[in-house]
Amino acid sequence: MMTRRSSVIRQQPYNNGSSKGPDTCYVVDMYENEELIETRELVGKSLYYAEDCARNWDEGIIDNDK
Repeated sequence: MMTRRSSVIRQQPYNNGSSKGPDTCYVVDMYENEELIETRELVGKSLYYAEDCARNWDEGIIDNDK
């Protein structure tokens, strides 16, 4: 069976308990065969970083440890 990978980038509120730091962060939801495998919070990272993370998952560069 061929494994199909996909990912979704979204932005969500982030509260680190301090008035300093970001109030939102990017999140990458990583799917394999339409099943959510992992969600990565990328606090303090740019959209470009999130896009690279998603692309690396989609192309199989990031391993599925589960």
